[in-house]
Amino acid sequence: MAKQIIIFKRGQLLENDRTKLAENDIIAIECDDPKSVVMPMPGQNIITGDRFIIAALKGLTIGSDFGRKVFVETLRNLVSEVKHDK
Repeated sequence: MAKQIIIFKRGQLLENDRTKLAENDIIAIECDDPKSVVMPMPGQNIITGDRFIIAALKGLTIGSDFGRKVFVETLRNLVSEVKHDK
């Protein structure tokens, strides 16, 4: 299991850098804009696909613009439940 994940600007690492990092169980991720990378936190509650489906079905059964509003409100409520489940 990796000890650490480090984000680098694309092209910053040489092959021997990648090898040394890997030997030390460090994952190196290269991207064009390291500041734009969002890192999930281990153990953090997440929204499952089931919650999206529940919200979508609730909105689809109504249809029209009101259905979209119901979808968004249902999804917001389900997200709120996940935040409070901690």
